[in-house]
Amino acid sequence: MSHKYQVGQLVAVRDDEEEPWQCGRIASVDPILVKRRPRSAPLTFNLVSPLEALDDKDIKGLVGFDQQMRNQLDNGHATPPVGLSPEDQSAYKGMLSKAAWLFANTMLMLAALSPVFFNLVWLTLANVVNKGEDRQDYWWYVLFFDNYFMVVKGGMFTLFFLTFLPKPAGGHKRFLFIMFAVMWPLCSFCIHLLWLALDLHSWGILKLNFPLGASIAVFAWMPVCIFVQYKKSERYFATKRFVVIVVILVADLIFISSSHAIVLGFKSSSEWDFGLPDAQLARAVMDLLWVLGFTQVYMPLLAKVWQIGLFLFDTMAPFPEIVRQRMLYFATVILDMHRYMYLREMLYMARVEVVAFVVLKDMVFDIYHFGIKSSPAFQSLQLMGVPSWKVFLGIAEQRWSKYRYLERLTCLLSVFATCLEVPQRFVAVFTWTIDAEYPHETTTYYFYFAETKVKLANVPVEFDDKFKVWANEKAAERERAAKAVRPKPVRFEVALANEAVQRSGREWGKVWDGFADPSRFRFFQLLTVQLGGIVFCRFWPRMGCKLASSLMLLLAGTMIRLSPSKDVLNYVHDHTAPRDLFSWVVPSAILFCDIFELIVVQWLQSADPALIKYRLCRFARLFLDPVLAGMVLSCHICCNSDVYLTFAKLKFCKGVPTKEIRLHGNDVQTMQGDFEVGQLVAVRDDEEEPWQCGRIASVDPILVKRRPRSAPLTFNLVSPLEALDDKDIKGLVGFDQQMRNQLDNGHATPPVGLSPEDQSAYKGMPSKAAWLFANTMLMLAALSPVFFNLVWLTLANVVNKGEDRQDYWWYVLVFDNYFMIIKGGMFTLFFLKFLPKPEGSTLLEEPVPACLLVAAGRWGAGNMADRLAGPTLLASTECSALGARVGQLVAVRDDEEEPWQCGRIASVDPILVKRRPRSAPLTFNLVSPLEALDDKDIKGLVGFDQQMRNQLDNGHATPPVGLSPEDQSAYKGMLSKAAWLFANTMLMLAALSPVFFNLVWLTLANVVNKGEDRQDYWWYVLFFDNYFMVVKGGMFTLFFLTFLPKPAGGHKRFLFIMFAVMWPLCSFCIHLLWLALDLHSWGILKLNFPLGASIAVFAWMPVCIFVQYKKSERYFATKRFVVIVVILVADLIFISSSHAIVLGFKSSSEWDFGLPDAQLARAVMDLLWVLGFTQVYMPLLAKVWQIGLFLFDTMAPFPEIVRQRMLYFATVILDMHRYMYLREMLYMARVEVVAFVVLKDMVFDIYHFGIKSSPAFQSLQLMGVPSWKVFLGIAEQRWSKYRYLERLTCLLSVFATCLEVPQRFVAVFTWTIDAEYPHETTTYYFYFAETKVKLANVPVEFDDKFKVWANEKAAERERAAKAVRPKPVRFEVALANEAVQRSGREWGKVWDGFADPSRFRFFQLLTVQLGGIVFCRFWPRMGCKLASSLMLLLAGTMIRLSPSKDVLNYVHDHTAPRDLFSWVVPSAILFCDIFELIVVQWLQSADPALIKYRLCRFARLFLDPVLAGMVLSCHICCNSDVYLTFAKLKF
Repeated sequence: MSHKYQVGQLVAVRDDEEEPWQCGRIASVDPILVKRRPRSAPLTFNLVSPLEALDDKDIKGLVGFDQQMRNQLDNGHATPPVGLSPEDQSAYKGMLSKAAWLFANTMLMLAALSPVFFNLVWLTLANVVNKGEDRQDYWWYVLFFDNYFMVVKGGMFTLFFLTFLPKPAGGHKRFLFIMFAVMWPLCSFCIHLLWLALDLHSWGILKLNFPLGASIAVFAWMPVCIFVQYKKSERYFATKRFVVIVVILVADLIFISSSHAIVLGFKSSSEWDFGLPDAQLARAVMDLLWVLGFTQVYMPLLAKVWQIGLFLFDTMAPFPEIVRQRMLYFATVILDMHRYMYLREMLYMARVEVVAFVVLKDMVFDIYHFGIKSSPAFQSLQLMGVPSWKVFLGIAEQRWSKYRYLERLTCLLSVFATCLEVPQRFVAVFTWTIDAEYPHETTTYYFYFAETKVKLANVPVEFDDKFKVWANEKAAERERAAKAVRPKPVRFEVALANEAVQRSGREWGKVWDGFADPSRFRFFQLLTVQLGGIVFCRFWPRMGCKLASSLMLLLAGTMIRLSPSKDVLNYVHDHTAPRDLFSWVVPSAILFCDIFELIVVQWLQSADPALIKYRLCRFARLFLDPVLAGMVLSCHICCNSDVYLTFAKLKFCKGVPTKEIRLHGNDVQTMQGDFEVGQLVAVRDDEEEPWQCGRIASVDPILVKRRPRSAPLTFNLVSPLEALDDKDIKGLVGFDQQMRNQLDNGHATPPVGLSPEDQSAYKGMPSKAAWLFANTMLMLAALSPVFFNLVWLTLANVVNKGEDRQDYWWYVLVFDNYFMIIKGGMFTLFFLKFLPKPEGSTLLEEPVPACLLVAAGRWGAGNMADRLAGPTLLASTECSALGARVGQLVAVRDDEEEPWQCGRIASVDPILVKRRPRSAPLTFNLVSPLEALDDKDIKGLVGFDQQMRNQLDNGHATPPVGLSPEDQSAYKGMLSKAAWLFANTMLMLAALSPVFFNLVWLTLANVVNKGEDRQDYWWYVLFFDNYFMVVKGGMFTLFFLTFLPKPAGGHKRFLFIMFAVMWPLCSFCIHLLWLALDLHSWGILKLNFPLGASIAVFAWMPVCIFVQYKKSERYFATKRFVVIVVILVADLIFISSSHAIVLGFKSSSEWDFGLPDAQLARAVMDLLWVLGFTQVYMPLLAKVWQIGLFLFDTMAPFPEIVRQRMLYFATVILDMHRYMYLREMLYMARVEVVAFVVLKDMVFDIYHFGIKSSPAFQSLQLMGVPSWKVFLGIAEQRWSKYRYLERLTCLLSVFATCLEVPQRFVAVFTWTIDAEYPHETTTYYFYFAETKVKLANVPVEFDDKFKVWANEKAAERERAAKAVRPKPVRFEVALANEAVQRSGREWGKVWDGFADPSRFRFFQLLTVQLGGIVFCRFWPRMGCKLASSLMLLLAGTMIRLSPSKDVLNYVHDHTAPRDLFSWVVPSAILFCDIFELIVVQWLQSADPALIKYRLCRFARLFLDPVLAGMVLSCHICCNSDVYLTFAKLKF
């Protein structure tokens, strides 16, 4: 189909020739899909035709056109105005998104602030590389200062050519324009090299760089541009356009250069001595004449350049209408930028009266022309020719305001604004045309404002009966067009104006009485709406230029004074002197007036919403091409930099200059020598003149100033005063005057009698001769060692091997080297200062300064390694076989005759042992672990009791008694994490990580779309679906890394990285397969995850098994791998069915039960769904993990700590799915159901994780004390001193137990605690939250046998505390023993319940371990609850604020606004979660010793950081799963 369609275009469709044509809108152009109604699905049709192509017969039979016209919104976008072409309709959609005050003000702020930001950085760095004083470094000037201007200017011209050159058939070749932008700084640099080769560095020569570089770049690029990107038929037109552009730019450049001369002329005139009694008045008049001449004469002449250029464009190479408007906009930017930049430079030097007059005049002028004259009513009166004096006197028939005083004030302002400017008809250069289209006798009106002329053509001469007939016909034509299938084409501005007139009313209500004829009223409405849009688009560039120039004037002077640039950027303004009050007041007052003007004009232009929408639309249409924005901003930057670049001092330091100096006698000779700036010299131009005294102002070239404020001049003969003879000294003119000048050239006069070298030194000295400098040196001397050495000292042991053992390389490279660097630097500077300076060269010219070699090799490292290592270690075979650990107790001696002595390992490579905590580590010939000693050696061991008495050794807490060396090492790392901070940090990460990552993902889900709710297929594949695969793949990778057996050589990380990459890669390949098969249904695309995961897992499995495991390890690894895969597949099946449950819940909520009380029935149905999910479905899912753990325990058992990590991760998986899907259903449920379920869950968790974590409460449960006895107060044992707490707990237990399936039926995670009783035993079970704790080997009776055994255990523990080789104890038991010893507060209240201390101690030990298991089960649940409630609260809001609302509404309708219920439900759930967290943490924190044990158990799980990554990735992908699965998949 040859016709080019636009999205949103009205078309006629049908499937065969027999059907009638039906009207619809284009929803997609590739392929062509058409929507019959706004909310219907887009469909394909065999025949599609634009309405313009239909004949009259088809038009009459067209179905659905009226319906389309009635729809105010179609495809989610505002309907374009009637009469627009398809291209304009497409542009209208993009324009509406920018047609807002936000966009207009954003462009204004960018225009104002971009030059401030970029140019201030540039200006402050102008002299950062210098040669002292006001002498610039030549290469810094070339490569940075001058090049910056060329880069910005080149960028602006590049965008200018890109915008205004005709677009070739194949489109612009961007690489050509990039080449053009690069050519500007490159040509400038080459010209600088030419000047350097010719030794030309004068001010005038260097100022040629910009015009020469620009000309070379333009003319060298012109043939390349024309011949490369244009066809033969296009080249002639493109060449004409190119030539006109170059003519305009060259003429503009000439005028800009002359602007610099005007500023310099203004500066010089301000120093004239008029010789009049009132010189101040004369100077003020002169300043005013300069300013008025610049603004009223010079700037209109510059504007004529653009007027001629536009005339040449219109006649030789015309633009399309919108491009011409952009040319007009950019021309106003250029003119206003130069007008206000140079004008305000002059005002900065002018008299205050002149400043006040000019600034207020400009402000009043702009408020009148852009504010008042933008009123349609005011414009109508002007177009109708109503005299202002009649409006002022109140005798005019028509009025533009209901308030007389406003009309009279406006008349006064118009007189003021008109009289103080050249009449606008003489300076107007920008011509706009509005065609009234009247067909009979017509005239032309002109509307002038701010250098702009609006030509209103074909306006009726008389508004007679002919006009009324014509106006009525036009109104009828517009009505027909609104309903027509093929409306008459209308220009964009006219179509927008018609729409604005229909909606406007507020602005016109006050002048309706002035129009007796409604047709005349409508006519002027249409004209003035368009006129107001032109005024609006003229105001914004002017306002941006005014704000930019005033901000630069205010800030630039301050920033330059604070930087080294003050020495070179003072050709016009003296930046070396402090800023006086006047230089603050002037720019501040100008900025204030600009802001005031902006506020007033915006207020005046915002009278009618319909009119301001039209104006904003016209403004936004200009910027539909983003290149214009870049061009405008680069123009602001380079124009505001131009004045500083041009007026910089160009004084460079290059070599040693040649000077003529006078020696004794009358001989003149040339010699090499240096003058110093500020040095007194004698000068004259020939031998006949007397010598005159002056001061050196510049050394390259030599310029001398006769007086402090005079201009520096050149002289033929310059001589130092020391070279004059007595006769010349007597005739020296001006020496006394020089002595009287206390300040010359900004430098203090040196005392009399100093040599030239001392005079030069004196110049730099006064700036330091102050208390500030002396105190600064004092503070530096006092604080520099504090700062540097404190950092050094605190980092001395930051890299260590544990305890007080330093890392050798850290000591060598940092600790010792720091001292050597400082000492070497000091000696280097010492040699540099006090060695004699050689003739003919300096230290920096030596290729390798000798002093640096001295500094580098002053001291060597010595034999530090030998001193640290000591003698060779001869360890026992037992020690070497076991492997020493830092902190391990060992026996040491030097020979066989000595007794063994007890010590602790302080270093393992080499082995160093410390006898006492504060003693130095030593080497011993014989080192043995205590376990390897025989009984005789144990008895003779010296110092063991001393070691046991030390609670802290080497700065670390002593591990509990009975731990293996491996557990002792783990204990040290665990203690740093055993704190509330770590636990709560993990909780917050688990809760917030899915919120952060998934909200970003969800808001970007539809950012690339094809309109409405249709996703872009490749965005879905590469971003939306791939994100889920990346996160899920990362989680499974960490899962395999954690739970696969560790091979002998360690895991090969590259295999797991490969596995993580395979997930998104496999998914992408499957997407390509669906694309090839043209399968894009919901069910097909949902297969991507299981298929991609299966391929990745089974393809990676043999690689993993055979690459990283040895032959002997492969069978066990394969069994572990298979069980993992079985669990994950089963879990995946259940998770997929969870989606079906949510969808079933949603569909059931829409059922009509046909009962009298349908609300009750619906609430009951919701409750049944929720209870079925939580009490039936989730326990079945948990059984998958129970079976998996059974398979692991029987086929491929884990080490104990790894098994605990598996249990922890399984609880995360279950709780995440439980609360994610449960709360999705609650979001759709009845409020009664939500309240019941949330409160039930909260009470259940507080009871199971808070109250049941109390050791006293656990003891009563284990002892079988009935709850009813505790409630009635007749039980012998109690768990609290307060009866009301016990009774409240009993009620909570009843509530929590009755409303859940009994925990013995749903418990899937089994933990075991061994009481180790050797006689007749039984087994107790403790149930909570899907967890069963098996307490094995508990005594049947607590009789005498138990007491004897308990006493033996107590004695055994005492012996173990003092034993050299204590009996090994499991990690949890050792920690529990330590906790029991330190615990007391929690148990004090129930001590009376245990008559037998041994029985009390027994239950203490069991319940401490039990509380640790409860604690470790609570944190994953709490993290899952917080994550799901936060996602429920925030995700819906973020989705509604983004384009994702159109695709993520399979379950929840995110296109509709969020109602109160959807805010209250997640907020209430989140509140209950936080309340539960606070209560449970408070209940679990009763005893510091117990909470330390619990935190240690929790921290031990995360000693492997991979578990933390696995848990967080699980939270992210599980919380994303529901949104991915429930996304609409429409491409």
